[in-house]
Amino acid sequence: MRLPSSGLRIDNPAFPLLQAFVAYWGVTSANGAASGLTLVCADLDNHPSYVGNTIKVFTGGAWGQDRVIIDLSIGGSITVLPAFSNAAGAAQQILAGTLFVILSRTGGQGVGFGIPQTGTATTVNGTELVVMETALLTPFWFDMYIDLVNLIAGDDFTFRVYLRPDGVNFRLKEQQQIAGAPTIKLYEVNHLYGDADCDIRVTVQRNSANNRAFPYRWNMAYSVP
Repeated sequence: MRLPSSGLRIDNPAFPLLQAFVAYWGVTSANGAASGLTLVCADLDNHPSYVGNTIKVFTGGAWGQDRVIIDLSIGGSITVLPAFSNAAGAAQQILAGTLFVILSRTGGQGVGFGIPQTGTATTVNGTELVVMETALLTPFWFDMYIDLVNLIAGDDFTFRVYLRPDGVNFRLKEQQQIAGAPTIKLYEVNHLYGDADCDIRVTVQRNSANNRAFPYRWNMAYSVP
């Protein structure tokens, strides 16, 4: 653990309290990904895993932001969710020399919520369209809603959920066929997935002659054991 850079003296009476809330002080040793999803601190190879903890940066374009650690690989590369962002809301790369802390699992910690993702998927030519696909590296809740408001009589679509348990091949987990103009206007995927690494993919396929636009919204909540 590095010494705090705040100027707080180690013999200060408040230091034990600070230690209770901070698991690690650090400085990044190399640039993270341009996407803002990773930062690098090689010294973390000398420490136990902090997956599930929260990391907070104190310098750079994303200063003050905290994110949930979803993966920590050899070389001290930390993957977070959601990505760090700047004042304009764009992805912020975490550069070498950035000060940060990893917080202890205390107080109200336990779940890290991502940023909701929204969009519209439009089917084309009867092919199976990937609505979303993402890598998941820790226990999590996954919620997705696909709006069926545009379906009319004569429509016929199949929604599928896949998981990739071996890291290579997606396997079909569940599917649902929706025909005509349904009374319930939402297709919902709502699951708690376990602690094994497992990517997820959601698709929609047209079975009738009609193409339709499907507005959607999804989010993930990462649980901490």
